[in-house]
Amino acid sequence: MTSLCLKLLILAAFWTRASAASFLPLGVLSWFWQGSVVVNKWLYIDSGEMWLAGNQVGNDGYWGNVTYSIDLSKPWTTEDLVPLVNPHTAGKDMLTRQPTMWYDSISNTVFWYGGWPYEMNVQPAVWGFTPNDAGNVTWSRKFAAGYGVSASKESNFSSFTETAGALWATSPTKYYSLGGFTSKENDPAFAGLDGFQPALPGLVTYDFQTKSWGNSSSSGYHQSGLGVRGQAIFVPMYGKQGVIVFIGGDSPTSPAFNPGAALVSMMDITIFDIDTGKFYTQVATGPKTPVPRTSFCAVGQSAADNSTFEIFVYGGFQGGDLNYAVVEPDLIDDLSRVWILTLPAFTWIQTDIKVSQRAAHRCEIIGNRQMISIGGHIENDAYKKDSWTNSMGIFDMTNLTWGFNYNPDAAPYARSNVVKDYYADAKSPFPGTWNNPTLSTIFEKSTLSNVTALRSPTATSGVPQTGTPLPDGSSSTTNTGAIVGGAVGAIVAIVSILLGIVFWRKRMAVKVNGMSAAPDPEPDMLVYQPHFEVDAEHRRFEMGFGMIPEMDEQRGVLEMNGLKEEGGVERRMTEGSGLDTTA
Repeated sequence: MTSLCLKLLILAAFWTRASAASFLPLGVLSWFWQGSVVVNKWLYIDSGEMWLAGNQVGNDGYWGNVTYSIDLSKPWTTEDLVPLVNPHTAGKDMLTRQPTMWYDSISNTVFWYGGWPYEMNVQPAVWGFTPNDAGNVTWSRKFAAGYGVSASKESNFSSFTETAGALWATSPTKYYSLGGFTSKENDPAFAGLDGFQPALPGLVTYDFQTKSWGNSSSSGYHQSGLGVRGQAIFVPMYGKQGVIVFIGGDSPTSPAFNPGAALVSMMDITIFDIDTGKFYTQVATGPKTPVPRTSFCAVGQSAADNSTFEIFVYGGFQGGDLNYAVVEPDLIDDLSRVWILTLPAFTWIQTDIKVSQRAAHRCEIIGNRQMISIGGHIENDAYKKDSWTNSMGIFDMTNLTWGFNYNPDAAPYARSNVVKDYYADAKSPFPGTWNNPTLSTIFEKSTLSNVTALRSPTATSGVPQTGTPLPDGSSSTTNTGAIVGGAVGAIVAIVSILLGIVFWRKRMAVKVNGMSAAPDPEPDMLVYQPHFEVDAEHRRFEMGFGMIPEMDEQRGVLEMNGLKEEGGVERRMTEGSGLDTTA
């Protein structure tokens, strides 16, 4: 195998020859397994794997060792985009497949964590940098790791594990990471586990306020508490402290799992209530529902009045590795569209426009209403060239259209017509049946409280206003004044709920007709908008014929134990761009 240093030197040479239309090296066929995060007016994209057109023998794979900074304060297109390039100084220590990246607003730090290392004998660590207005990135080690230590619940992360393919999200005050898998050949602490790459249970957390790590049980997440390569989205407006919604991926029945053999139905949605620490499952429905998948991307956005929350899902693949050929027309069609899961209805909505099917990519919300898709392994073919310049496409979450133009002055997010139409026709904004009565309390009372408070001129400070997420550890109460007697209080509560439902039905009664409708009211201030995604990390590969090796042959995963702190004019996609304009 070509040495790491040689690969990086060759990739650097390609970069010097990059054309003005692309900031990626010349000859790049595909770019995937990146990490990314949006902080203030900057989009940060880290590393990723690039496949370049090779000679007659085949295509060659290289991995980046840089962090791109993209300015979101100015308009640009994916063709004229010129990011800042910030080289890593950590050598091979930060060379992993799709690390998780998140922003801790309390310490003003972007953290980099996990992923699947390419090289053996890499010392895992948690890295971080302090973002600034110029977009400069200087990484430093925040937590160091050790080996051969059994897992524990110590708050200094002295004996925790780092996994690849975990389902993760962040609230304003915590990082959450569920499941994932590891490689026991790199760490003696896992020698006794079944399987070459055992899946690990548990919900790991990092508290931004106390700077402490935690590990709690994931029992209640499907049958085994195991999850790999799905998605997690933090939703701030439901429950007392928000909830985390888990979608898709694998849910192995035992640590010794076969990737792709236990795909989670996209109808089975898992909800983690942060306040109680309990998992619940709710069945999602819809005229059509997406097929099971892994390695897809997802982002979430709330309506201006907090009445609904939409989760946008794009891409992914089925099978145990990226070599799996997607040949069935219906499957390609399903994986090439954006799907919307709207809450609190728990209903799937299929969008019309199809683009190329891709996996192991990233998605982030940029600006007010646009979702950017970054990279991806195209149609499960290592020889397939990505037709999107710089491997990027931009999706308008209100108009439900794809394009290549970023607009920082776009109007605020408003629910699309198809979402409005659904609620206008629905008998209720909630599912016909809750799988658990507690979910009714979490979603129905929160929805009515949020909408009523936003519309009432006398709403008290006890009710969260638009753009004010509930922090971890807080509670939500409504000041209703003095209530005389328990019986009167019960009557008042019942009448309030009934009036709220009637008010909602009246608001939804005006169905959208024609080409457009009035947008949702602009909020007084933006609500907390989580942009979370987890995709799969796959194993290191030998240079050769452009194939991505299967997971069960990977030899490059490292485990983290014993961590300790170290101190213009919109242009739309057309034919030839990878977009099929047919429904």
